[in-house]
Amino acid sequence: MASKPTFPDEIMVEILLKLPIKSILRCNTLSKHYYSLIHSQFFIRRHLSLVRLNNNFSDRFIVSPMVDSLRLFNRTSGCSIESVGSSSLVDDVSNRKLVIAGPVDGLYCVIDHVNVFQRRAISLWNPATLEEFILPPLPLTNDAFDDGVEGLSLEDFLDDFVARDECLAFGFGYDSNTNNYKVVIIYRSISDFLSSNMFMYIFNLSEKTWRDHDECVGVNFWDIKSFDGVFFCEACHWICSFHSFDHNAAYQIFAFDMSTESSIAISFPDVEDGYVWFNTSITTLNGCLALVDGLGGEDVEMRFSFFLVWVMADYGVTESWSMRYRVSLPDGIVGRFLGIAGDRFYVSEGEGWLVSYDVDSKDVERYRILDDSIYSLLPYEESLVRIVSL
Repeated sequence: MASKPTFPDEIMVEILLKLPIKSILRCNTLSKHYYSLIHSQFFIRRHLSLVRLNNNFSDRFIVSPMVDSLRLFNRTSGCSIESVGSSSLVDDVSNRKLVIAGPVDGLYCVIDHVNVFQRRAISLWNPATLEEFILPPLPLTNDAFDDGVEGLSLEDFLDDFVARDECLAFGFGYDSNTNNYKVVIIYRSISDFLSSNMFMYIFNLSEKTWRDHDECVGVNFWDIKSFDGVFFCEACHWICSFHSFDHNAAYQIFAFDMSTESSIAISFPDVEDGYVWFNTSITTLNGCLALVDGLGGEDVEMRFSFFLVWVMADYGVTESWSMRYRVSLPDGIVGRFLGIAGDRFYVSEGEGWLVSYDVDSKDVERYRILDDSIYSLLPYEESLVRIVSL
């Protein structure tokens, strides 16, 4: 029988916290005492705090292409590309379009956009520990499927429904009130896709079940521009087009609070509504909600050479929007906005090319990462947070 370590737990914790996460995980096998220490909530939260303190999210990213794979990109290590510890959704590729959201405490949500209503389409994933949980299939209620359609079953509609891309949005976030992680899916009525009737399901990790939520009922938005919601200030955020009195699209941010499960509409800054659908993205910058508005060089792939960065200094207060940066990419470079990390502005040039531009020094770096266009670039955050507690 293994004896208890001679060092006090307080000293062992400080030693373990200085180790790389792979080394910490190896210590799991030393004894039951080490196992319980490493998997304690105190140690997990302490480790996560140190990771955030020491990592400015400017060097490592999870890169998601338009289809079927994920990669770990390290800008400061010779711009190396690594195969990230894949989720089983990545390993089981068949006519898929993978979208990833996060990190939330080092956890990510991977969703197969093409097959979202089928089995094995959504997973919660910790790439550092390789722990994963495949969510159960999304239930579809009779409310979503119009009983008035005669002679057709729910299954008969699914192929056409997915082909129309009617799963409008998903979000992944944390409920601080219950210390729980949640996934949100928003989609339109299956049988009446011309209506603006929206349906929402929420997955609660602690209960491991889906439940329908009527928050979208009566919400007067017509469509959602951003599929993957940005989690910030305990809410997921999407760009939506709302009905206006003159029947033109009016754009706002739809924010759904993961703790209270209520929503608010956040007004846009003074941007041109006519181009929002093609060029505007939600992000965060220096602890604030931000919008990036692309201008110039627009083409069919939504690539731009000039960007405006708007920042909301006081969350939820429309008057606090201000235009913080005017980012002009060097001549010959056009791209689709992916993210901001530190002082670097990242865009995808298409065909697997990634460009980073330092807004202060004007330094440009280009990297060939994949064979396919890049869909998203997310900071890579390591953590020991458990998805399924033993």
